[in-house]
Amino acid sequence: MENLLGGVLAYLMKTFSATFSQLFVLFGPGILLTLIMYFVSGFAQRQAAGLFGTKFFIYLTAIGTVIHELGHVVFAVLFRHQITGMRLFGLDESSGTLGYVNHAYRPNSLYQNIGNFFIGIGPVILGPLVIFLSATWMPGGSLFQSLDPPHISTDTFTSLQNAAAFIGDVFVHAWQMLGMLFRGGNFSNPWFYLFIYLVFAVGVHVKLSPSDLQGAWSGFVFVMALFFIFNLLTLWLGDFSIQMITLVSQSYVFFYAYMLFTMLLILIFMGFMMLLSSTRRLFWHR
Repeated sequence: MENLLGGVLAYLMKTFSATFSQLFVLFGPGILLTLIMYFVSGFAQRQAAGLFGTKFFIYLTAIGTVIHELGHVVFAVLFRHQITGMRLFGLDESSGTLGYVNHAYRPNSLYQNIGNFFIGIGPVILGPLVIFLSATWMPGGSLFQSLDPPHISTDTFTSLQNAAAFIGDVFVHAWQMLGMLFRGGNFSNPWFYLFIYLVFAVGVHVKLSPSDLQGAWSGFVFVMALFFIFNLLTLWLGDFSIQMITLVSQSYVFFYAYMLFTMLLILIFMGFMMLLSSTRRLFWHR
């Protein structure tokens, strides 16, 4: 009896471990980058609003707000939620909101409950995707096509050394993207400046509001439960699912580099804006 109980407990622990590993490989780096992006974007918004004025900044980056809200809309449609109200852009001075998407779903539907997670994180998916698609034809076409995306595997997060190496690869990839973007020949290309604007306008709105996070978390609970049940039923056959999940993760790992590339570009803008702000204050004091 003790051996049976010990075996059950060991199997449950193995199931928990496999579930955590799979979810971390699938979502861990993206969650970390999303958290960093939240602070970078917020700081950039405050800097830009202080330099140019809040309303000017809001309308200057309106396309980013539209894409942010469309990120919610796309996944609401894909997961068959009913959109009950929507405003892609419009400043509500009483609340400070720039847009919203209200949606309803059937609480007894597993598919629609899982959809809450993807609806919540929709802007983090659609924003980098728009930047990626824009880079295929701005400036000059297929700007970063020659770069190989960082590699992720089942061993990536088994040690701090492997995780640090992966993070380093993502950073190097993003830095190479910056180098290719700021090549001399691009400065004479009008698409270069449009692409720079688009990255900034979309990038500063690739962050999640508290309501976005709340909705995403409610869906993520169902995602975790689904993975746990799947592992509970199949892990005795072997941990074959981690290989499949690694392949899925590798298919979108370039998003991490695009998110980091966007953050680096925003940081460059922030430095430029801070320099302008300091110069303006110095000029006024004189």
